[in-house]
Amino acid sequence: MDRLTIINRALQLTANRTVNLDDGTDEWIAAETALETAIADLQSRHKWPFATKEEVISQVPAANNPSQSHQFAYALPGEILHLRVVLRQATTTNLPSTYPLTDYELMSGHVCTNVNETLIARFVYAPPDAAWHPQAETVLRLMTEAGILRALNEDFDEAKDRDAMAEARLAEARPYTGQENPGRNRFSSAIGAARRRRRG
Repeated sequence: MDRLTIINRALQLTANRTVNLDDGTDEWIAAETALETAIADLQSRHKWPFATKEEVISQVPAANNPSQSHQFAYALPGEILHLRVVLRQATTTNLPSTYPLTDYELMSGHVCTNVNETLIARFVYAPPDAAWHPQAETVLRLMTEAGILRALNEDFDEAKDRDAMAEARLAEARPYTGQENPGRNRFSSAIGAARRRRRG
């Protein structure tokens, strides 16, 4: 993703002058603000594979635990924008390799829990521009156009139309980009497996 290219294409498609990088013009300010808003919005609304990471999170000393109700605290990565799930590693063969941690609270950038074991955070982060999917770039451009139409053109009806186009493209992108993630492991217990064998 080239941000200046998206900005200038959005300006062209809204009948505005193109800009140079950070040139201080009204066009630059409106378009750059619209793009940054669109990026934040889009990252929070869809589980884009290119903007998702998994990392083992480190337990902090007890003195740094911000929770009064949980014994252990794990520091979240500094680059995190939104936590998707905290995963535990399985210790028995009846479980998938990882499964969600359910009893915890988030406080001051920490996962606080009574579980004392290796934990993995799956989270949204700001990926490098080159990692953005082409379909996501198209949605970003349409959202940027909508912001420009409001800020520069004051054409609110047309801005609503661009918003609708962005939503339609986002709906199209979801199934496609979702295929880039492997299927999730389904939780199965020994009892559940026995029931399935009896039904079979």
